[in-house]
Amino acid sequence: MSGSVFESGQMHRLAVIFLSVNLLMLIGTRALNYYNNQTNLMDLLLSSAIGINFFMALVFYSWLLRFQGFYTESQTQINSLRYMEEALDTMRGERHEFINHLRAMQGLIAEGKGQEATGYLKNVESSTLANGQLLNVNNPYLRSLLKNKKQALLGQGIELTISIKSNLDFFDLQPVAITTIFTNLLDNAAEAAKLANNEVNEVRFEVHEFENYYCFLVIDSGPPIPQETASRIFESGFSTKGDDRGYGLPLVRQALAECRGKVAYDPDTKTFNVIIPKQMPRID
Repeated sequence: MSGSVFESGQMHRLAVIFLSVNLLMLIGTRALNYYNNQTNLMDLLLSSAIGINFFMALVFYSWLLRFQGFYTESQTQINSLRYMEEALDTMRGERHEFINHLRAMQGLIAEGKGQEATGYLKNVESSTLANGQLLNVNNPYLRSLLKNKKQALLGQGIELTISIKSNLDFFDLQPVAITTIFTNLLDNAAEAAKLANNEVNEVRFEVHEFENYYCFLVIDSGPPIPQETASRIFESGFSTKGDDRGYGLPLVRQALAECRGKVAYDPDTKTFNVIIPKQMPRID
């Protein structure tokens, strides 16, 4: 970001220099005409007043550019500090949980339950990897949403498995859109997972990066949506769950349409596919 701000500042400075040179040439020409008796004193004073005002405007404009640069740099530093604080909190939490996990595995091993201890260790490994992936996500709003949703679903007996194959460097949705899209999809997936009555209820969230867009997948362990129902799930007010339902998925589609994204449901894989174009930085 610093590089782009610096390059933008250089372009602004060149524009200011070019305008200043042209203004000085104008004033110089008017002064030369005055001394050659081709213009009067009033014209010269008017040109001088214009020059002074223009100079003051340039000073103010330069100050604004410098302030913009300071503001951008300060915001970058604030975001970095927040990220570091969040990472430290996660590490503290993992340290505390790790001690608890060790005690639990020690108890299982002491009771001769080696197989259960192995399964427990695999679950711990999966959870640790998920936290590590979340720390690599550059968008703080999505990172926070997934972290909170993972804890909330765990309290409902649902395991949220997260697989993120990208840092999401060019993912720049507004926080409201992020909440609307992914909260509705994850909540719907959690409800579907509960219907299956499996030993393990699971919701899977995946992120894949392609050349011009990101692909988000939300998969649940519940039964697939019937074909006749799947064709109507994005209709406003349509729901098989009773009154005052059926508005979440239409809101998801609307939020995605505003950022040129798309959403579709695949009944064969029980997957909601979300496509969001990359937000490439502007080159001034």
